[in-house]
Amino acid sequence: MNKEQLRAELQSGDVGQAVPAMSQLLDARQEEDLNPDDIILALETMTRLGQEARVQMFQSFMLYAARYPRVSLPVLLPLIDKSPLSETSRLCIATVLEMIRYVPGTETYLDRSVLVAGLFRALAATADQGTDRASVVLNALQALSLDSVAPEEAEQLVRFLLAAAEEAHPILTSLFIAKELLQAHGHGHRLAAIKERALLLPAEHPLRKL
Repeated sequence: MNKEQLRAELQSGDVGQAVPAMSQLLDARQEEDLNPDDIILALETMTRLGQEARVQMFQSFMLYAARYPRVSLPVLLPLIDKSPLSETSRLCIATVLEMIRYVPGTETYLDRSVLVAGLFRALAATADQGTDRASVVLNALQALSLDSVAPEEAEQLVRFLLAAAEEAHPILTSLFIAKELLQAHGHGHRLAAIKERALLLPAEHPLRKL
């Protein structure tokens, strides 16, 4: 099967067709063989086919993308910012996070300013969607070891924490990451409003633990 046929399988096939098609397209032996458009197509396919496809394809996708960060990162970063509420954006953030954590040399090809801006825009878009949706964003911000957090970025962290008060079981680790980012970058005073809101919540609510 040639590459155009493989792309057709990804674009319109089912999970059984998409899994081998993606592997054949992205398992490049050298950097110049990895087509950025195929990275986008694989992401679109996982989004189109849903949870079953993500379970079967995403781990392999991350490995292929991580192999050549100079090719994959310029594809992934704009997609984070393009549609921050989309599943594609979440997959991109998770992939970049894995690369930062485990792939030596990733920072060489990473435009940190673009990534940080995209992550905070994603946080702004997902802050009131539940801590589960925002958790991957906060994990990525933590992994970047930020040099600073601007006032408008701190505002997004505060908004996220306040929104967590409306959630019965928010993810505690995400709450602590947001708190630590505020404290570490001169915005600890913003936590007073969070603590005041937390006092109105049941004693067992995770926000009370901050």
